[in-house]
Amino acid sequence: MKKAPEKVGRAIAQDIDFLKKLCSCVWHLEIEPVEFEEKWNKVISKFHLNDHEWLAYMYNIRDMWIPAYFRYLFLGGIMRTTSRSESENNFFTMFTNPHLTLIEFYMRHTQNKIDNDSKNKRPECKTPIPLEKDASELFTTTIFYEFQYELEIGCFNCGVEEMKKDNELYIFNLREGTRRRTFDVVFDPTTFDTKCFCKKLERDEGNALEECINAVDKKMLLNDLWSEIHACVSLVQNNEDDLSDLVKKLRAMRVNVPNDVHVPNEVHVPNSDKRMKSDREKSIEQSQKKKRLCKACGELGYHDSRNCPRKVK
Repeated sequence: MKKAPEKVGRAIAQDIDFLKKLCSCVWHLEIEPVEFEEKWNKVISKFHLNDHEWLAYMYNIRDMWIPAYFRYLFLGGIMRTTSRSESENNFFTMFTNPHLTLIEFYMRHTQNKIDNDSKNKRPECKTPIPLEKDASELFTTTIFYEFQYELEIGCFNCGVEEMKKDNELYIFNLREGTRRRTFDVVFDPTTFDTKCFCKKLERDEGNALEECINAVDKKMLLNDLWSEIHACVSLVQNNEDDLSDLVKKLRAMRVNVPNDVHVPNEVHVPNSDKRMKSDREKSIEQSQKKKRLCKACGELGYHDSRNCPRKVK
């Protein structure tokens, strides 16, 4: 049936309704031969293909390939051997190709396994605390295990030595395992803020929340800047004198920029959903492409006669 679009012509092949109706009568496993013949003739008549030579030939040998004529025979699935093989090939080509190195294959397999586990599996919780269950649904598997380790220590290895109230604050004195040193944890019930004087979060992770806020503010500021620039350009684009004045003002502003400001070689376009790819990602994508035979140099590569590096200019 893959030859059908090529045989019937482009005009009919582009009609989605034709292929849909034809495949529904050919591959229907629950109809009798008489029903198949009726459906086939309706499709042929509807699209005016009664005199089509190839379709007429396929219809004459219908008892050799149409599943409706083999309903009462045990075939062990051999009617779909080719389609199964093609389906498997299509699946595996999404992850590998003949030019893929062993290291790249291992890295892809590992990354895809982690992604699949994060999307489709939920790690086992070790405590009945709802916070752990919520974290298992929110975090990736790797991050969750780090969180679970700290939560488990907090639940089973830490004990409250003393609790006191200072103004509106609750102060808990905690001991971890058999360690002699204790630490105070301050809880503010009005704002639900919690602060531990062991400073582990600040020491290991830094102020992550503050860094995220600063990054968001910077991105919003850059978006506002580009919006203003585009608005100015659109206002003066039809007036050559105003456009020239705008260019001069921008150049004057660039002169006043401090020398220690780093200007990147590649500028990322704002509001773009695509990120800049690293050299490693570019090389991996390049290795996935199939090599072609160059008519200019006669070698297999990722170029052709138009951009051959050996081409004499």
